[in-house]
Amino acid sequence: MKILFEDIVVENFTQRFTELLNEYKSTNGTYEQLAKELGIKSKSNITKYSNGSIIVNLTMFARICDFFKVSPIWLLGLENDRNYEYKKMNTL
Repeated sequence: MKILFEDIVVENFTQRFTELLNEYKSTNGTYEQLAKELGIKSKSNITKYSNGSIIVNLTMFARICDFFKVSPIWLLGLENDRNYEYKKMNTL
């Protein structure tokens, strides 16, 4: 079986996005509220993003990073520091 880099990145994204969703829900946030904040028409897409049945486009990926204030590299599973890019960009 051939494992592709994109498969690993999608798996990492779904795991980390699910982690963010759990944190959001623990603050009494709802999928409906999150969908509105991210400009998603259907709250069911949030579930689909988290289980990998649909893949976010680049615009939505950027919105998710911005909303949760996490590094794109972290969200893809390529870095362990959630705020890596934010720290780096804020020091410029």
